[in-house]
Amino acid sequence: IRRALMRATIRWARQLNSEVGFWHILLTPTAPDGRAVQGGGGEGAEEPLQRDEGDAEAARRWLATGEVQWSWDTPEELCRRIAEVRSSPAARYGTPRLLNVGSGPLAPGPVECVGETSNLGSVPVFAADGLARYYLQLYDHLDLRPPRVPAHCPVEELRR
Repeated sequence: IRRALMRATIRWARQLNSEVGFWHILLTPTAPDGRAVQGGGGEGAEEPLQRDEGDAEAARRWLATGEVQWSWDTPEELCRRIAEVRSSPAARYGTPRLLNVGSGPLAPGPVECVGETSNLGSVPVFAADGLARYYLQLYDHLDLRPPRVPAHCPVEELRR
């Protein structure tokens, strides 16, 4: 088991450059002449990373407004799920919160849960990512001032 865990750790570490490289390309502003920035996938990458301008636009929107489009659920669905969980008598304690694990560099703000599905108000989102320390360096390297940043979650230590 120890050997399998070590191999998994090594594979994970080898992919760091590719993952951070992807976000570097996506968050890099366009060139002065308006051309999209292209770049390599980093050491060990099978093919160069390409920048999708739709994704780059979403990243620029997040930098400007702090708004993140949720991949799996709409805000309404998230609010409905929170309301369902809180409908149980055993789950009625405290303020509801969302944990966004593996958030990437685009840390979302609170989810507004007011309307037909729930009346919870503003539900805070806590973004955490195992690469957060690299994303902070990336923000500095690109001179970006993100509206929110993810917390570092040392996932490589979870096995201990």
